[in-house]
Amino acid sequence: MKRPKRWLAMLMLTAFVCASVGFAVSNFRIARDPQRRLNVLVVSLCSFRLANLTHYGHRGASVAPNIDKFIANSTYVFDKMFNGVGWTSLFGYTANVMWQDVPLLNGYTLFGTNADWGHFFRIPVRRSDWSEDLAVNDSDFEKDHQKMTDYLKAQILAARSPFYVNAHYKYMHYPLIDRFNEDAGWDRYLDANDRALMDEYLAHPEKHYSKLPLLLLLTNDSKYAFAHPKVSKRYPKPSVQDGREVTGLLTNPEFLAEWKASPGYERDLQLLEKVYQGNVSYIDSVVGPLLDLYGDKELQDNTVVVFSPDHGEEHMERGYLTHGDSLYDEALRVPMAIRFPGKSGNEVIHDQFEFSAIAKLLREVVEGKADAANFRQRLFALKDDVVVTRDCMDTQRGLRYKNEYKYFVRVTDGERFLYDLKSDPGETRNIASERPQVVAELEDLYWRRYPEFTSTNVYRCAPWMLVGESAVSF
Repeated sequence: MKRPKRWLAMLMLTAFVCASVGFAVSNFRIARDPQRRLNVLVVSLCSFRLANLTHYGHRGASVAPNIDKFIANSTYVFDKMFNGVGWTSLFGYTANVMWQDVPLLNGYTLFGTNADWGHFFRIPVRRSDWSEDLAVNDSDFEKDHQKMTDYLKAQILAARSPFYVNAHYKYMHYPLIDRFNEDAGWDRYLDANDRALMDEYLAHPEKHYSKLPLLLLLTNDSKYAFAHPKVSKRYPKPSVQDGREVTGLLTNPEFLAEWKASPGYERDLQLLEKVYQGNVSYIDSVVGPLLDLYGDKELQDNTVVVFSPDHGEEHMERGYLTHGDSLYDEALRVPMAIRFPGKSGNEVIHDQFEFSAIAKLLREVVEGKADAANFRQRLFALKDDVVVTRDCMDTQRGLRYKNEYKYFVRVTDGERFLYDLKSDPGETRNIASERPQVVAELEDLYWRRYPEFTSTNVYRCAPWMLVGESAVSF
């Protein structure tokens, strides 16, 4: 057998050694360099019911396979993550308060940090690219969110310096019947009987006026409001201005009670859930590539990805619809999963946490002070036993103490609610009258923590577009 020439053998050996040393040095730098900066991408969905995810209780075929896969392969998954306000953009305005004094390391910033722009979709842009022309409000985003998704993709794939990006998708805020994107498939889970019932409701609202809250949630169309006898009596010839004035009917207790008492109400809830799941499936297909960082290996090796909606959604479990005027867990508890580069293992965190703790910790990640090695330690150093809460309409205020008690007051009449979360995690039995001492202690604790709460949870909620109490009494 002919031996290879000595110079060729030496060249091959040298190349192998250099490659090995380079690989070792590179990995040592990544593992040991305290100055290493990781990207942070937060993917947030509006109005998301966590029960639609497999980890949080969904059974049967997945309606959100991409999100389910991300959670299954995440480094940390939180079972008891809460926001403090019934309607607030995750890591949006609240995080901006915490990040005001932090340079973003030549990366990306959030669009619309001004409080007056709280309702705008936050587009990740370079500071030098900032333009008011990029402002997109909720309804425009629903019409053309693909344009914003493409812009987001281009920005992320072009980024090679550390960045922090919050992508908040308001697609499911409502309407749930998607009039803007033909491929959305909001009706994919409806059978023939479901479709016939939906067509009947939409075609003849004057016959089914008791279904008004459902029709408004599905369409956000004021014509259904004016089909109700009580509304049409006040506005026999409605104008555009009248349509703007008649707000709040979606969550008005009187109209909700009428719907609940109507024939076929339980079937309506099933129909609503199917429509909602159709929307979940569609938005899952939109954010799936984003959660995967578009398959870009360099980004995957250097980016912490966080998935969490900003709030939940109620479908009449306790007589409430949507999310703005309740402090029950359906509105405040959200899924949360964090994936570090190259780290899976799915450690499930059962302790109670609130958004602000994660926002503070992500700040440390971008600054290079926290990474996969010390994340859990830093997380529990920021752990707080108290989550102070209020609803957007200021009709309820209270707190969640550890995983032991949920306490809140209904401001309109002063009624107090106390739930023992250990024996009654579903919050079904109000024991406020049975444990007055606990109520008194938690009330005192609320007011002691209130100043801190208001400093980070700015009052950015407002009654708009059919949310909250009606501007007109019926």
